Amino acid sequence: MAERRNRINGWLRNLTVRKRIIWVFFTIALTMGVSIPLLGRFQKISLENLDQIVEVESLSERNLFKAATRVVSSQLNLYRFVQDYLPSAANALNDAKIARDLLEDVHEISDCERIQAECPALVKVLNEYINQVRKVQAVLNEKGHPEAVRIAFVASKTGHEIGLRIDQLVNA
Repeated sequence: MAERRNRINGWLRNLTVRKRIIWVFFTIALTMGVSIPLLGRFQKISLENLDQIVEVESLSERNLFKAATRVVSSQLNLYRFVQDYLPSAANALNDAKIARDLLEDVHEISDCERIQAECPALVKVLNEYINQVRKVQAVLNEKGHPEAVRIAFVASKTGHEIGLRIDQLVNA
């Protein structure tokens, strides 16, 4: 090892200053020539990964907003049903089911730990809301308007809670 080092030192000492400068310049140029394409490739890969992450997260947020909109639409349709503007609670149920499907999609595509932890809980509360909407329809047919209004109010509170939780999830 020491002999090899001595050989390199001897070779460098035998070069003229001009040749040493040319050798250093050539070494720097070679290093830059190799590193610039590598850095460019690394930057391209990084940008592609960033674009993919941004796309997935924006789709997740968009679906969360759609789910919140569907919950509000479901609440409005439930009120319309209770006030006899709609013949059944089917519109409210359909909107709630679409919101549930959107939340399940968000859970599948998102990599965010917060969303992964909160989505199953939101789906569970949304299933409770769907059951409450079904109960409103059944009670209105059996017991009449006052009891259905009371259950619709409870369902509305549940729907409002779902909307707030989705809003907190997006804004956190």
